[in-house]
Amino acid sequence: MALKSIPKIFFYMVFTVVIALGTSIQDTGAANNPIGKIVALRGKAVALQGEKVPRVLTLKSPVYLKETIETARGRLQIMFTDNTLITLGRNSKMVLEDYLWKEGDPNSKLRTRIKAGSFRVMGGAITRDAPQNFKTEAPSATIGIRGSMYAGIVQGNRLAVVYQGGKGIYVSNPRGRVDIDRPGFGTQVADMDQPPAPPEQFDETLLDEIEGGMAGAGNTGEAGEDSAVPDSDPAEETADSGTLSGTDDGVGDSGSPDQPDTGLTQPDAVTDNLLTSTTETFETAVVTPHEQKVLNLLAEIGVTGSRATTLPPSGIWTYTGILRDDNPTYTDDTVAAHVNWHNKRLLVFENDPNHPGTTAGGFGIGEITETGAVKNLRLFGSGDFNGNGDIYGFTGSETFGHVYGSSQEALGLTIEGVDYPLYQPSPTPPGGPLQPQFWSDTVAVTFDKVSTSPDQGNAWNGFFMGLAENMGDIDTNRVCFINDDAAKFSIAFDRDAGTFSGTMNGYDAFLSSTQLSNLKIGGTSISQSAYIADNRLGAELSGSNVIINGSGSTSLKPYGNFMVSSMETQLSDNTYWGYWEIAYNEPGTGNDFHVHVPGSLWIAGDQTPATQVQWLIDNPPAGTLSYTGKAMGIRVDTAASPGMGQVSQLTNGTTAFNVNFSGTTISGDINFSEVNLSVTVAAADFLTTGFSGPIFGAETDSKAYGVFFGPNAEALGGNFYAKFGSLHYQGIFAGNR
Repeated sequence: MALKSIPKIFFYMVFTVVIALGTSIQDTGAANNPIGKIVALRGKAVALQGEKVPRVLTLKSPVYLKETIETARGRLQIMFTDNTLITLGRNSKMVLEDYLWKEGDPNSKLRTRIKAGSFRVMGGAITRDAPQNFKTEAPSATIGIRGSMYAGIVQGNRLAVVYQGGKGIYVSNPRGRVDIDRPGFGTQVADMDQPPAPPEQFDETLLDEIEGGMAGAGNTGEAGEDSAVPDSDPAEETADSGTLSGTDDGVGDSGSPDQPDTGLTQPDAVTDNLLTSTTETFETAVVTPHEQKVLNLLAEIGVTGSRATTLPPSGIWTYTGILRDDNPTYTDDTVAAHVNWHNKRLLVFENDPNHPGTTAGGFGIGEITETGAVKNLRLFGSGDFNGNGDIYGFTGSETFGHVYGSSQEALGLTIEGVDYPLYQPSPTPPGGPLQPQFWSDTVAVTFDKVSTSPDQGNAWNGFFMGLAENMGDIDTNRVCFINDDAAKFSIAFDRDAGTFSGTMNGYDAFLSSTQLSNLKIGGTSISQSAYIADNRLGAELSGSNVIINGSGSTSLKPYGNFMVSSMETQLSDNTYWGYWEIAYNEPGTGNDFHVHVPGSLWIAGDQTPATQVQWLIDNPPAGTLSYTGKAMGIRVDTAASPGMGQVSQLTNGTTAFNVNFSGTTISGDINFSEVNLSVTVAAADFLTTGFSGPIFGAETDSKAYGVFFGPNAEALGGNFYAKFGSLHYQGIFAGNR
């Protein structure tokens, strides 16, 4: 049996109207072959081609090459056969100029031309196979993509486009080009004779302008005179059983019909002490549909009031509350948001920080602006969302977010994104190939507590282990990544900026035939990492050609690659731990592999300088020093029958080591309910930069690796791998003295 399926991960909603489209179509650009389908529709829209009579679009209507898709009061989403998703708002016109997709073909292409209105693009397989051939053309510039999500609006010749997540976009015309890789930043182009403006963070007014046409309220003007779309009353519009990403679903949070498209108003003022203020007012007179969802959910948990107008100068604050799927069939989840007001970085976890179970969960990293708005939120996670063992990795961002209250007592968010399948089962499931799943959620949290973080210096070293499984055949060819030197897992912090970066290097403990090479941790961009406190951090994992074996090398898949700290109990003082995940295709075979929770652990901290360890050796304490703490790990039973639980978590882990600095030896035990591992470190393997020792009774190459952490070697910690016949054990350990 595979590692246990991860529970519903952060910010997930199945977009029930996504239609199962083929994964590989030989000639999707042929005139009579559909290149996609309408997967969500509110209101009315048509497709025009040449002199033909306009074709009224309905849910599941096909779309064809060279058609112009036109909306008036309607809004729609098109899913192309490569899983690209394009949303069009009201009063929009888009031409499907060029399309060809064949899985893995570098000649695949998608070129659309937006003539008017608002749009959002989430790139599909073509952005992976042929990103250079994926373009959105506007009257004044062309948008290129590198596997990303972006939104924009065209008004006459003017283009405004904002990057929302992924690998980045560029905007170019004959006068110039700009590259954008920071979520929430964008550019504007006045006309073809003007170069794109330098990238800047879009303010709320401009973002509302872009999103308004795609939301449940906003632009309700009539179609233009040249429009072929029949006029309609919003009340007569019908919606499918799902939602448009970023829109209301026709039913309010309370279960009653939403207010008409003429606008939404804020709740009546109340005398609740939590968020009332005689001086605060909303920054904008009109509450957007996204903010209305936040206000509704905040009101449910007893919070009513205005946006915050001032922010705390420092401190680490924790907010707790609920996360609600727009799909009403899902129950609310607990969620915690952590803010470091010094650097205004934000880290959001799905689960209550005190009861996270044993999974990494999903999380988001972002920032809070000087005006209290949540921006540049980037979401990470993976899991078995449909309960069938199908693993998805997800990405997403905020559609609205803000701090509320005169004392910043609450925070609200609306978020949306996509779950992408990390592999395709073979044979193909009865329902067809796995499709991306689109979701949108609302988060409402209130102040819980203020905490502080001990200063652990500017750099960490440590250890990791990670079990990689072939998702098509989980019982065979597993890989156990592990490092034998703390310098091979290093992290450097910029605590003022709230970012961190580092690398991971390791090898396969099972066969040593696969290497993990220069896996990149986070980075200096706010979209790559977030440091709130020593036990509250998260980052993207990335890198080129990071998986190496005898058949070659490969890079990671676009989604499902991250590391995150655990909010559970520390294993020892001066050490911190968490989880990491990566998804990749095995070099040579191309098999889909996934390192995931609970078989992926890391432990790190401020390593004791070699000079201090040497001082303890030269001036040894009397007798031995005892170190005690905790341990975590997994067991792999390679002889068990398929489906009989080959991988299981070890329980009740403890650490007990005796260190003799005078004789430079270490002995001790890493104990679990399932196994006792006795470790002995000889003088030759007791170095100032680390130690290693064999595990008694285990086969050759079974070892524990570790270092000392904190000032004067106050703690120790590391990883271990042990093999007893068909039973393999691996994990992390730590202890205090």
